[in-house]
Amino acid sequence: MDFQEITEYRNTHNPYAARLGIVVEEIQLGYARAVKSIGPDDLNPVGLAHGGCYFSMVCFAIGIYYTKFI
Repeated sequence: MDFQEITEYRNTHNPYAARLGIVVEEIQLGYARAVKSIGPDDLNPVGLAHGGCYFSMVCFAIGIYYTKFI
């Protein structure tokens, strides 16, 4: 399976990431880029993106390397 197929698979088989609006844009050997648009529901009480948004993106990107594909 090539990196484009892995990217498509990861973006279509992760309901948690889909619910948060997180998508992986690029995968290379030793590298993955996940992105998310921040909306009003993602803000903490002081109006900044909640830290959980960032940690979820990191978890999603790192999780790619713990799948059966790589």
